Amino acid sequence: MIFIISLGFSYQQDKFSSLPSRYTASIKTVVATSAQKSDSSLSLEQKVQQLFLWGFDGTTPLQAEQFIEKYPLGGVMFLEKNIESIPQVQSLTHQLQVSSLQKSGLPLFISIDQEGGVVSRITFPGYEFTPQSEITSLQQAYTVAKKRGEELHTLGINLNFSPVLDAITNTQSFLYSRTFIGTPQEISERGTLFVKGYRDAGIQSCPKHFPGHGDALNDPHLFNSINNQSVEEIQKNAKSFVGVISENAACIMLGHTTYRNIDINPASKSSAIITNWLRNSFHFNGIILTDDMEMVAAQNKQTLGEAALSSLQAGADMVLISGYTTSREEREFAIAYVIEKITEGAIPSAELDEKINRILEIKKGL
Repeated sequence: MIFIISLGFSYQQDKFSSLPSRYTASIKTVVATSAQKSDSSLSLEQKVQQLFLWGFDGTTPLQAEQFIEKYPLGGVMFLEKNIESIPQVQSLTHQLQVSSLQKSGLPLFISIDQEGGVVSRITFPGYEFTPQSEITSLQQAYTVAKKRGEELHTLGINLNFSPVLDAITNTQSFLYSRTFIGTPQEISERGTLFVKGYRDAGIQSCPKHFPGHGDALNDPHLFNSINNQSVEEIQKNAKSFVGVISENAACIMLGHTTYRNIDINPASKSSAIITNWLRNSFHFNGIILTDDMEMVAAQNKQTLGEAALSSLQAGADMVLISGYTTSREEREFAIAYVIEKITEGAIPSAELDEKINRILEIKKGL
């Protein structure tokens, strides 16, 4: 069993059994070394580092390992620019896990957007690409997720940002082809089977984008996204997330849309939506992750660090920074800024520990 230093958690070695033996063997060597380390608690700086999930450049581990060496992150995100072939991805995920275990004794979330359809970062022949909009039954939902999860598991990817659970009726929406077609209840039911299919395949899932973009037409990657629906309509559409919460999804991703009748802040920085609603009313106990903070920081004229801190203060547990539009220096400054501000008391220590406990609880089952 892999020993997680901070809380003595265990981590199943055999989750790497699908990788070629040349990778598995060296994982076991690192595991044995990690198991001999001190059972000390994480420092404040180490805790803050676990709150970040980053993208990186290249198809080799060099740049990501440099991040991990300086800031042992909670996880990394794969985009198309990181993917060349099956052996290359297997080697890369393996080396990143080894680096993380050597540095901190903690495994990484290795994540991806593999929704199927237009958002498929991996396009190897024969892989499962069925768009959610074409899924019409519960059995199909489970079968698609199980196969897709098995493919990702074989590559060493352990967290998929899927399924999309936004309840969309407007065919002009940028999300219409990416989500399930149906009522919030039908979306909820299919989403539940997706979470179960992924879990049965050996990976975790992160449904998105709470509480749902609704009638907002603008893609928040490009423009400020505004939802003008009534509170009642937003609440009705958000019921599409009820099923995955009951299924104990590991993670839920927040959207960046602003719901004017709820808060002047985007959902990813709104305590009314994150804490009062998702955490306290919906009773979600897993990790709450932001969508890519590069989107909302620029649109709100904030630095990455300022945007990240405001999301964490509002109740988010982890911050995603894709590295799509920012430099490595900007991302390093963001994490340094958050460490500084939390050291100064921007987030109470008990609240920080709650975030860390949720992250490490999920990492037990990777």
